[in-house]
Amino acid sequence: MIVARRDRAIFVQAGVFWRPTLHLLGAAAITMPWRRIYALREHFDDEILRRHEMIHIEQIERDGAVVFSLRYLCWLARYGDRQNPYEIEAYAREKDPAPSQLAKKVRRVGNRRRQ
Repeated sequence: MIVARRDRAIFVQAGVFWRPTLHLLGAAAITMPWRRIYALREHFDDEILRRHEMIHIEQIERDGAVVFSLRYLCWLARYGDRQNPYEIEAYAREKDPAPSQLAKKVRRVGNRRRQ
């Protein structure tokens, strides 16, 4: 498993469970409330995707994990993925080279294999 740490989030290359789940969802990555971001191998080093997912980490920190999760799922059911207010915010800010103080602190620990 390849892992990269970014301040308060851990990027993990999608494995046995997350890879087919992401393909089923049509997503390149998913951010979980426990601050793990699972990304497909072919998108693992995509900097814009990482910024997008780090914005979701900010949203979790801002709103709390439970509120974020409930709102995200309710908005997903009501509006769909692209019109979900959390996604609208993340897409609007993902191309900003420094979208937040959190993103400025991002540092690459590097790829390393864990057993």
